[in-house]
Amino acid sequence: NDRIAAAGFPEAATIYGQRLDYIIEYTKIKPLHAEKFTKWVLESRFHLQVLPIFSLIGARVRIDGHVLPKDECLKFCPKDNPQLCAHRDCIDAARAHSPNWRPGLID
Repeated sequence: NDRIAAAGFPEAATIYGQRLDYIIEYTKIKPLHAEKFTKWVLESRFHLQVLPIFSLIGARVRIDGHVLPKDECLKFCPKDNPQLCAHRDCIDAARAHSPNWRPGLID
């Protein structure tokens, strides 16, 4: 993800922070996509291997504690296998649990 990284060496924060130095170079060859850009920088410019060691599913929570309507259904995703939580499946699970549930921005 472009907002979070885990690494096992002290220089990681510096390298991760320097990725924006390469944004112009990247956009000359590809359209900007934050996660793909980050992976490209780490692998092609710093010769680091990006490993998918954990997966995250998170709801976007605003400073006032409000969860975005399109993320409300995430509470119904299977905790043991979050990869199965495709967006449509998430909505179907939410509706099965609570038939009157309606996401504000999805439908």
